Amino acid sequence: MSKALSLSLIAFLTIANLIVWGWLGTERAFAERVAPAVWLEQQSIGGLSRAELETELDQLTESLDTPLTLTVGDQTATIKPSELGIVLDRELIVAEALAAKRQQGKLAKLIWHEVPQTRNLNLHLDTDRERFDSWLINSFSGLLVTPVNAKLTLNSDQKLEFQPGTIGKTLEAERLLEQIQSAIRPNQPVTIIASVSTINPSLFSPSQVERIKTRLQSLLDNGLNLQLGEQTKSLTKAELFGLFNLIETDNELRAELDSAKLDKILNEINQKIAVKAVAEEKNALTGEILRAGSPGLELEVVKSRQILTDYLTQAIALDQEPKFKTTLALASLVTTATSKSVSPEFLLGRTPGRYIEIDLSAQRLHLMEGDQYHRTFIISTGKWDTPTPIGEFQIYNHHPNPYSKRYGLYMPNWMAITPDGGYGLHQLPYWPDGRVEGTSHLGRAVSHGCVRLGPGDSKYVYDWAANGTKVFIHQ
Repeated sequence: MSKALSLSLIAFLTIANLIVWGWLGTERAFAERVAPAVWLEQQSIGGLSRAELETELDQLTESLDTPLTLTVGDQTATIKPSELGIVLDRELIVAEALAAKRQQGKLAKLIWHEVPQTRNLNLHLDTDRERFDSWLINSFSGLLVTPVNAKLTLNSDQKLEFQPGTIGKTLEAERLLEQIQSAIRPNQPVTIIASVSTINPSLFSPSQVERIKTRLQSLLDNGLNLQLGEQTKSLTKAELFGLFNLIETDNELRAELDSAKLDKILNEINQKIAVKAVAEEKNALTGEILRAGSPGLELEVVKSRQILTDYLTQAIALDQEPKFKTTLALASLVTTATSKSVSPEFLLGRTPGRYIEIDLSAQRLHLMEGDQYHRTFIISTGKWDTPTPIGEFQIYNHHPNPYSKRYGLYMPNWMAITPDGGYGLHQLPYWPDGRVEGTSHLGRAVSHGCVRLGPGDSKYVYDWAANGTKVFIHQ
């Protein structure tokens, strides 16, 4: 290789090395900087480092505390954007700015003289709308007018009156918020003039209302009674008028039935004048009728709604002569009386002489003698997992105070009702250590299967019922 060629190769490698390292250095220098030709609204931030960008955002954040003057109509208010709940989303702005990479490397742009593509980032502002709307209402309440639709009302003399509507006024809140946010940007005015917009209600003219007013007044004056069976509900003029709404369609005013109010009236009628069926009650033991049943009468809502709708629709139709009625019969539905068996707490005359009847459902023990009632006591019978047996029993023996080894307790005034002594009647038990079962258990099914009585009651039954006395236990 000639000396000239060697020198040329060395020169080429040196220049290439310088170019590569220059390119890498340039790319590294711009790695933590905003790409060229990036703007934040009307301000260039291209080439700024993260720290420099944070400094720019500090200045924008300070502008949130700069008072702005807002003029709406003849009213003026001064407020700081920060007091309206407007904040700068700094993290999002920094992230978007640093993510806005150049389309090509710095070196390629220098070689090809390419002009970088301009990118304009948004100034991200978040607003607490509840706070902003509250301030708007409080500051300019005098400019806000709620629109009122023209309507018919019923006066104290029960006559219909026409009340013209009023135009409403409201602030264009979204536009005002945009103006406030724009004022935060550099080189923008700090005095804002907001506009007020009108809200047009339904404005009926007296001539439009007159025909429907006359027809409605005739309906009210005629009155209406709703009949269900032998019961009648008279609608007041206010109730009858309240069933209608004024509706404007195709520049024509008409009265329209309000289905929700119609259903409300019908439900109230059903609750007040409907008659509930009374179930027949029979003695479950003897079949004797204890109470005669009677059928019920209630409103058939769907058919009654149609009856009332058809009548009122034709009564207010302007294209035909009305056919007024003073009484309208609603559709009724007869409900059949059911029959149910009733278990009485006791039955007289089960057997001659004395006997005991125990009602587990009522937790009561009754003393009977033939067809004569004697006395009743509150008791405690077996719980669900140790139930008191149901059926016919008798008293087999008396014991003043036996001890139960199985349960470790004493059972005063014991009367066995099964031959093996597994079940019996006795006083509330007590334990060898002196603890006594409380009378609060009476009236509740909490025993091991025996029938427990209070102290005085158990002694009375113990003395009253001799061995051989029948005991009838039922639900």
